[in-house]
Amino acid sequence: MSRSVLVAAAQMGPVTAAEPRTAVVARLIELLRESTARHADLVVFPEAALTPFFPHWLVSDDAELDA
Repeated sequence: MSRSVLVAAAQMGPVTAAEPRTAVVARLIELLRESTARHADLVVFPEAALTPFFPHWLVSDDAELDA
């Protein structure tokens, strides 16, 4: 017996320093809704989808680095 599973790979674009987490989560939810509309059984997001894996901007404040 075989089973088909439709997998969606979600490409969400960059996360900037100024973008609030609520905005990022809203983008993730929208991608989930779009995938559901296309009948995806599984949606896969990039690792560290909620934050940038490496900073994409210069960090010169030690307090920001500690955070």
